[in-house]
Amino acid sequence: MDDEEIDIKKSFAGIAFVIFMCGVWGVALVFCIALPPLYFIDWILGSELVLSMQNILMTGTVSSRWFKLWLCGIPLTLIWLKSKNWKV
Repeated sequence: MDDEEIDIKKSFAGIAFVIFMCGVWGVALVFCIALPPLYFIDWILGSELVLSMQNILMTGTVSSRWFKLWLCGIPLTLIWLKSKNWKV
């Protein structure tokens, strides 16, 4: 089974899983992967990268905030699915 590709377009559960994982990877990217280096750069250089990121992502309605976080997770989800040998 390691060499086989899994086609996720054939099942509703596969599509729902990809949508869910985009959200999980988006939250992980924004709050766990991107923020610590940005805080460190802000601390050293005195720039306002974290403030800029918060202004971009956390403005608007609640649903638009979640949608922006979900969009941030799409690239990492595609990389993760390719590493799992899933056909998207």
